[in-house]
Amino acid sequence: MKKRERFTLVALGIFALCLFAFPMMVLADELHVGSGQIYSTISAAVTAAKDGDVIIVHDGTYNENVDITKSLTIKSESGSANTTVSAANAEDHVFDVQTNNVTIGSENCGFSIYGATGNKKAGIYLNGRTGCIVQDNRCGWDDTHNNTYGIYLENSSNNNTLTGNTASSNNYGIYLENSSNANTLTGNTVSSNYFGIYLYFSSNNTLTGNTANNNEYEGICLDYSCNANTLTDNTAESNGDCGIYLYDSNNNTLTGNTASSNDYCGIYLSSSSNSTLTGNTASSNDCGIFLNESGNNTLTGNTASFNAEYGIYLYYSCNANTLTGNTASSNYYGIYLYYLNNANTLTGNTANNNGNYGIYLWYSSNNTIYLNNLSGNTSGNAYVENVSDNIWRSPTTIYYDYNGGSFHKNYLGNYYGNYSGSDADGDGIGNTAYIGMGMTDNYPLMDTSACYLLQAWWLSGDSKMYKDDMSKAPGSVTITNGGSHIWIADQAALININVPGTDSWTGQIAFTSAPANGHSFKVEIGYWNGTNFIAGGPDATLTGNGSKTVFTYTTDASAFTVNTGNYLALRITNNSTLSYAVQTGGAWSYCSSPNSSKNYLVSVENNSMTENVPKEYALHQNYPNPFNPVTKISYEIPVKSQVTLKVYDMLGREVARLYDGEREAGRYEAEFNGMRFSSGVYFYKLEAGSYKAVKKLLLLK
Repeated sequence: MKKRERFTLVALGIFALCLFAFPMMVLADELHVGSGQIYSTISAAVTAAKDGDVIIVHDGTYNENVDITKSLTIKSESGSANTTVSAANAEDHVFDVQTNNVTIGSENCGFSIYGATGNKKAGIYLNGRTGCIVQDNRCGWDDTHNNTYGIYLENSSNNNTLTGNTASSNNYGIYLENSSNANTLTGNTVSSNYFGIYLYFSSNNTLTGNTANNNEYEGICLDYSCNANTLTDNTAESNGDCGIYLYDSNNNTLTGNTASSNDYCGIYLSSSSNSTLTGNTASSNDCGIFLNESGNNTLTGNTASFNAEYGIYLYYSCNANTLTGNTASSNYYGIYLYYLNNANTLTGNTANNNGNYGIYLWYSSNNTIYLNNLSGNTSGNAYVENVSDNIWRSPTTIYYDYNGGSFHKNYLGNYYGNYSGSDADGDGIGNTAYIGMGMTDNYPLMDTSACYLLQAWWLSGDSKMYKDDMSKAPGSVTITNGGSHIWIADQAALININVPGTDSWTGQIAFTSAPANGHSFKVEIGYWNGTNFIAGGPDATLTGNGSKTVFTYTTDASAFTVNTGNYLALRITNNSTLSYAVQTGGAWSYCSSPNSSKNYLVSVENNSMTENVPKEYALHQNYPNPFNPVTKISYEIPVKSQVTLKVYDMLGREVARLYDGEREAGRYEAEFNGMRFSSGVYFYKLEAGSYKAVKKLLLLK
């Protein structure tokens, strides 16, 4: 035989051998269990398998306890409705995972598991395991088909994934304990257990989109040193005690969860601190959100309405918490601070139409309460008893007044629906105190729509304007006969202001001596292009009367724009026949009208770095996110570029232009104020040179 023929025959032989060997290799890695299969029990297949093999359990009922000692994938032929595994011995786990990287079930190919009813026995049990996946299994479903624990992870069972499982009629649906950390629980349903999902001494776990309903006690419980867990978009409803319960567990994040129609509390924090609750809904419970001996927590944009007793309840030694932008309406009490709850800050909350009081303080002191909307509460909008040193107004400089030769701060208080005082100057700050039940607010705000967008500019003796900053010493500037003086913003090219013609400016001018009767002064708002003042918007004229030294007035409502690339500027021109000294210091505000303050957009950018030029373009995630109402967007430009930064709604419509112009290389930060926008998802897009990037932001009110 020729050499080439021999080579061809050998090659064909090898090829034929491969054709037969390859499917045999696949079959060797896939073990089948069931009637008519090679293995009649799952345990027999586990014994015969090697690491990495797949065991497919065909439809049927299996009565055994399975010890899994190899890294296997075990799944059913066609899902939990057709494949049941019950414990042969109730005093042992049904599936006992004794090694890492085991998968039990897969999408639509899990098991129905029951019968492990002995002490601390589970349908699926992981002891100190990692890298395991438990998916689409049904661990207990009625009173005769259940386990003590549906799924049980303990003793540092870390980095496992539990997805799409159901666990009902057990003592515990899903239980993690003893430093079982960094696990991911997604889309599981736990119902009709004593406890739904229970974490004990376990941290850094992520719970997303799980449902915990109709459990006898808590839906989701974090107990004792369960720190830094993240709970997002879970539903905990109609449980016999609390929807979500945290005890002695700190630094957790709860976002977008629904905890409603529970017999006691929607969300309950006891002896738990430094947690963040954002955008959760806790309605139709006895109490919406309950804090007990819990401090330094942040509650933002949550809804706690239609609860039988309390919307948000701080009970005993809850100190230094911050409540911002929450809604507590149509409860019996809106927001209730009871006994030794001190140094909390309540701002921008809405407590309306409650059956008793909007905000109630009892034996709680040194709290700061401002910019809250309190109206339509049956017994009264606010009530205090046995308290001291609470501040019912803003600690932030908002409004300035000239008195006794120097400017001083005034503050914004709360909005009261039954406020009967006057607001003679129309600045949104009442001229008389609000007298509530046991409390007095000397700074009642007439309309909260003016709160968040009010921007004050401080006129200083150095001829500059400083944004809401009283650190510059006041002085005086002499305006000569026929002369003028210009104040320019301290930050060049960093302000983009768009004020429609429906808005106006207010300000105060204080003279060291009263202008003579008939002597007038023109005030113009505009911008400085680096060389010249360009009047661009509302102006006003004030006229002396021979005795008045302080003039507070509102400009006309001309449309006004300062584009980024120019300075904000203000000019006062002396139209009189004499020279006058004008006291510097005090505010100019372009958000003075409570009726129109929400009809314009303000964006302020800060170039935070002029050195350490970035090496590449970058658009970063906004912070905070979710936000209400303000968030910041940072980005980086490596070379001088034409830059646009815009915000769009879900329909792709542009809703805000944060920057449009040329940029030097550097790191920048833009501020987006969503006060006038509705809650929802928005997108922001950066275009710089040939670079384009889009990211998502979430506004929650």
